[in-house]
Amino acid sequence: MKIWYKGVLCNTDTYRYMGEDKPALYYIYSPDQETMLKAGFVEDHPCL
Repeated sequence: MKIWYKGVLCNTDTYRYMGEDKPALYYIYSPDQETMLKAGFVEDHPCL
């Protein structure tokens, strides 16, 4: 599901850690890098 989090468009999903599903936000779009950094995204990791 796509949501806006602190001005940044994100996908919500889960990731597996030690056999448990953990919630995660994945960055999709931000109007500028400053907004992305304020939201807590420190690095851009593009997905395939």
